[in-house]
Amino acid sequence: MAAAFQARAEGQVGEVFLSTRMDGAAIADALRDQPFGGVTLGLSALNAPYRRRAVAAARRLGRAVVCMNPLG
Repeated sequence: MAAAFQARAEGQVGEVFLSTRMDGAAIADALRDQPFGGVTLGLSALNAPYRRRAVAAARRLGRAVVCMNPLG
């Protein structure tokens, strides 16, 4: 991750995202602790409770959320 964040600082990449299947609490912690621009995560009606904390943290931190598998 350090290399990715360094590349962003040097203007070699525009943004660094977290792509994960972790639970919402772990994702929220990662967004809080690392300077990710956003997160790509699975989010659907079936697992929304499992990821709700991550989405709330991203909103609070001003980070983007990209949803995978929105239909389940």
